[in-house]
Amino acid sequence: FLDGRGDVVATLSPTPRDAALHLEQARQSLDAGRRLAQARAIAAGRLRNAHALLKRLDRRRRDPVVAEACDALHRLRRRAEHGETLDAVRGFEGAGAARYWPALGRCLLHGWTHDKRRRHPARDPVNAAFDWAAALLLREVHAAVTRAGLHPGFGTLHAEGAGQEALVYDLAEAFRAPLAEGFVVYLFNNRILGEDDFTPLAEGVRFSGPGGRAFIGAWEKWLARSVRNPRSGNATVWRGLILAEARACAAALRAGEAFVPYVLDF
Repeated sequence: FLDGRGDVVATLSPTPRDAALHLEQARQSLDAGRRLAQARAIAAGRLRNAHALLKRLDRRRRDPVVAEACDALHRLRRRAEHGETLDAVRGFEGAGAARYWPALGRCLLHGWTHDKRRRHPARDPVNAAFDWAAALLLREVHAAVTRAGLHPGFGTLHAEGAGQEALVYDLAEAFRAPLAEGFVVYLFNNRILGEDDFTPLAEGVRFSGPGGRAFIGAWEKWLARSVRNPRSGNATVWRGLILAEARACAAALRAGEAFVPYVLDF
């Protein structure tokens, strides 16, 4: 349940809880070897899908700066796959983000620019759109995690903490580029959002009423787009794919195996 600002104030969840699955999540988080293996897979998935999105967006333009960023993301993904510690793996993902965001900004058209991710408060329309898309994605992943019987608090790449939903952040990594960030580029490049859809604040900007409505309407249509589930080969929609990934994560945990996240095709 959300308030007028879109913040979660309460949740309605199924019962009973799957205690055996939650215990297996805890075992994975407490086992240094298993945790590292899973964190490697999640970080590598984030870097690979960021690389794939840039390749798709730059297919016609062939920007040398974007191509260089793609090469760097490929190298960093390979290093993340063999990182010796959690901090090292997180460092490779962070280095990838530093190359990814400016390259993604070069894929924007119609005079829009983006060189660095700036959060809370967003100081420009593009960052405001990235903020909102990321929040909506996390909400979708949280719903899928709950439906799959998983506890949202046990993570591997992301650290656990009071009020932190580490698993939600972990499972969202594979979808950030193809779903949330690709969506934002689509909005600006297709003129669905423009300058008039944002209102300046003392620090940064926020969506105007019409801009917010345009954003949410486009998001729902984006989620309803057909996408292939690479595990089954069947067509589904984004919400169905996110739920399928959460259930695949639960199945991997029950089998004592590392979960391999969703991969976006080049």
